[in-house]
Amino acid sequence: MVWAGVTADGKTPLVFVQPGVKIDQNYYEKEILMRHMKPWADNHFSGAPWIFQQDSAPAHRAKKTMEWFAKQNVDFITPEEWPANSPDINPMDFAIWGILKAKVSSAPHANLDDLKATLIKEWAKIPVETLRAAVDDVPKRLRACMKEKGGNFEI
Repeated sequence: MVWAGVTADGKTPLVFVQPGVKIDQNYYEKEILMRHMKPWADNHFSGAPWIFQQDSAPAHRAKKTMEWFAKQNVDFITPEEWPANSPDINPMDFAIWGILKAKVSSAPHANLDDLKATLIKEWAKIPVETLRAAVDDVPKRLRACMKEKGGNFEI
């Protein structure tokens, strides 16, 4: 499993989760948010305002996770504000993961370390213009989602 985040002008490093690890709220807070996301965001945004958006995975919507965001003064979209099962409005899901998967799947990998190396190399190649286009597409997708009252929509 791999975790990553994007903004219109940058991307986090990829975070690899060891096989067999269950991503519960404790792991998510300590290993993803505290160890990777927050230091990256503090450096990237340098005090400028930003909002964290994530999907509705159980560890993401856990009460303890929401409390962590509040304690860290991280502005975030709450699970109540974000529609469940909404990959069509999450730029990682509707664009970025697919781009990375297509690049990485174009050749076989001898082992897990080879796959990780390829993921890191291809992740680094995704240009900021691609990130900007994905993030800029979100408002249009949100409007379509609202028009369909959270149901399926085509873009």
